[in-house]
Amino acid sequence: MGENRSSGRDQFQVKIYTQGENPVEIPNEIIDNDDGQYIVKYQMNEEQKVKCDIQFLDDKGKWVPVRGSPYSASFNSKTPASANNLTGTAMTKHIPASMERLSTFMKETLQGAQIKDKDLTDTKVLISIKDNVELVTAENDRIMLQLDQVDESLKLLQKQSLAKDSQIKQMKKLFDEWTSLKKVAKDMKKEISPLVVTETQKNTSAIGKLEDDLKTYSSDLKKRVFYQYTCGASQAHSKLDDVFGEINQFEEKISNYGYNAKKFGNPDLINTPVKQVENIKLENKNMKMLWEHIELCQNAFQ
Repeated sequence: MGENRSSGRDQFQVKIYTQGENPVEIPNEIIDNDDGQYIVKYQMNEEQKVKCDIQFLDDKGKWVPVRGSPYSASFNSKTPASANNLTGTAMTKHIPASMERLSTFMKETLQGAQIKDKDLTDTKVLISIKDNVELVTAENDRIMLQLDQVDESLKLLQKQSLAKDSQIKQMKKLFDEWTSLKKVAKDMKKEISPLVVTETQKNTSAIGKLEDDLKTYSSDLKKRVFYQYTCGASQAHSKLDDVFGEINQFEEKISNYGYNAKKFGNPDLINTPVKQVENIKLENKNMKMLWEHIELCQNAFQ
């Protein structure tokens, strides 16, 4: 647990368990450096993954998890012992890899959230922008946690003169980029809000029309020739196969409208058309089975 104040004397409790069936608690030792930094030591005697649950006593006397807890760790006998050191090779590799991952996420999300040179009349494009805007809010706590973790790790290396100046500068840049991205997301949310309302209404109307079309289609199906015995098995099978092709067109609309409804926060709107198509498919399947039975009987008594 990293140094973040000038004194210690906080109260922490750490419980470490093996992962998998029949988890076993691993003994550990908490060392207070009296500078805000705490060292947790434990030893694994075999290759294993563990879960580390870290809690501290808040000012209300309640045990609460520290940010990011529980943590996971894995142990491999082939890993050199030096990798276990706080400033070892595992840490020096972890920091640049984490910074690169954070940078990539921010760049891709920024590009996705911007509206410049994008066709906002395309519903899928609008949804993509909306997704990226919402992603910034949804991921804020996780990204801030990762930024703080990498920053604290970098400060640890810096004390040992193991941190590169370029990494320190890049870390500051990452914090600035995340702050900037949150502002962009806030501005873009306001910008696209009227468009989202309009597209939501259009999609709702389209689903309503689809429901009406399916009602009419279901009613008209019962007037088809394969509902008449005089149709004959051969023609009935052919006509029923055509119905399955027609149903596919409705299912394409359901997929499209359903996707939009989910993205616009109304996933249940598509439930009625889905049920309607299920009933039509069941009816068509039953008719096909009926004609197969009729054909079997006709052949048996010829």
